[in-house]
Amino acid sequence: MERTLKRPNGSVFVSLTFIPEEEYIFVGWDGYLDLEMVKQGSEELLAMIEETKSQKTLICNKKITGPWNKANSWYAASWNPRAKKAGLKYMAVVVSDNIFAQLSLQGFEKVCNGNYSVFCHNDAEVAREWLLNQNKTGRDSINGQLHYSYPTTPLTCNEDAGSVLQPVSLYTI
Repeated sequence: MERTLKRPNGSVFVSLTFIPEEEYIFVGWDGYLDLEMVKQGSEELLAMIEETKSQKTLICNKKITGPWNKANSWYAASWNPRAKKAGLKYMAVVVSDNIFAQLSLQGFEKVCNGNYSVFCHNDAEVAREWLLNQNKTGRDSINGQLHYSYPTTPLTCNEDAGSVLQPVSLYTI
């Protein structure tokens, strides 16, 4: 299952792909995102969570080129509680190199309120491995807390929404 959402000029701002063999949804954001784009893409993600019954999502923010913090109050009041109710338990986020996108993600950290576990990292493979290891033993490795690390090296997520390029380095908190 794949979906893409486009800007009026035809360029893709988000690609969503369900990876059935690993039971997660990959979300690749691209470019500058206004509030409506963030809401539209997030609503599409929520619909995919409900359709696939997936408890896991891998969010690639590497290609975001600006702030999206205006969405954080909406996430807190609307999306996060609905995502939890739909069954989302684990979110791994590949952090953008853009400082404004990083600050937006830090704001998102504050509005998660333990609705689901979130792991943020600059290395896509580390984020993916964390995601795949969740719920294997029936226990959450971070138990509803958000773990965050700042990006230290460049990394890009592949244009093809279900795959990720090789990680550049490992950086943990």
